[in-house]
Amino acid sequence: MSKMPARSSFANKKVVPALARMAKSLLQLLADGSFAERERQVLEMTNEIGRLALEHDLQSIADSFPERVAVDGRTYKEHEAAEVTYHGLCGPLRVRRSTYRECGVHNGPTTVPTELVAGIAERATPALAFNILHGYAQHDSRLHCEMMMAAQRIPPSRATLERMAQQIGGKAVEQAPVIERVLRRHEKPPEDACGIVVGLDRTSVAMMEEADPQAPLRKPKERRKPRIRRAPKPFEIKWRMAYVATVSFVNEYGESLKTYRYAAPACDDPRPLVEKMTTDVAIAVRQNPVLAVGIVQDGAPEMWSRVREGMQSLKQRGSLDRWHEAIDRFHLLEHLSAALEAAEKDSDARRSLLKEWNSQLDKRSGAVSPQVLS
Repeated sequence: MSKMPARSSFANKKVVPALARMAKSLLQLLADGSFAERERQVLEMTNEIGRLALEHDLQSIADSFPERVAVDGRTYKEHEAAEVTYHGLCGPLRVRRSTYRECGVHNGPTTVPTELVAGIAERATPALAFNILHGYAQHDSRLHCEMMMAAQRIPPSRATLERMAQQIGGKAVEQAPVIERVLRRHEKPPEDACGIVVGLDRTSVAMMEEADPQAPLRKPKERRKPRIRRAPKPFEIKWRMAYVATVSFVNEYGESLKTYRYAAPACDDPRPLVEKMTTDVAIAVRQNPVLAVGIVQDGAPEMWSRVREGMQSLKQRGSLDRWHEAIDRFHLLEHLSAALEAAEKDSDARRSLLKEWNSQLDKRSGAVSPQVLS
């Protein structure tokens, strides 16, 4: 049984005794009551301890900068000091820090060294920023705010959470190409990986789009409560076929060990996704030259054309000698079954025909041809 690695926070031998003393002092401050009430008090106090410690640490960082600093090779001079509120998992952190303006540039750009050094993103500490993005990927900000409060955390307002998620997410998307390149260079294929499999596909995504001004307006739903905010502009929900791409490391049994996933809106060209996939393949094969490379996807010709173009570019650059190709059999059988249900009412005839098609797919490489399966 593998052991969890020791947390670096406890590497210092002085930490555990200090925490024990803090716990003893904290217990002495608890009011009488049930265990549930004391638990609530402990969580409130530990939140405040964390908030005070982080606020003090952040203020120490802010006070450490001289009158001039260098950022990305440019010199900035202290411009204006002000008290601002940052947000962490333990509550608001009020810090007095300075902005810095680039030297020699009239009304030039400003920067905040405190935020750069501390890793502050949109007034959120690194831990809160990660928490927001992780939660926003799972559900909406309202539910995430409720879940954080249920976990005895002290988040900012829901509107602030929403703003942070959108702004941090937007910047992450802008920087994704740079981030991905750095990550891939430092990531290694799983030790048990025997191959790397790529695939390009499309999936239905519900998109909220502005309503056509020429189209007749739909009758709005009756509201039980009066609207507090301004009514949104007329919109329509339309299903679009967005592009999705996967890069999976598999073991000798074809089981996925690790998967990279990419996506792009239906309006975008899929070539950038293919470029990301082939870059992952090139890096993985360079790190482990014995990895087998394969393409597994459905039979859509436009998808195969794009992915083959990407693989061919790797071959021309000398990054890849060859690759294997396979049709997604499960995907294919789903479509065949749906087609049979629509074309043949007799269940026995459907089973017989599907069995025959399966037999052809097992034995003949050209069985996917429409002429064979007609």
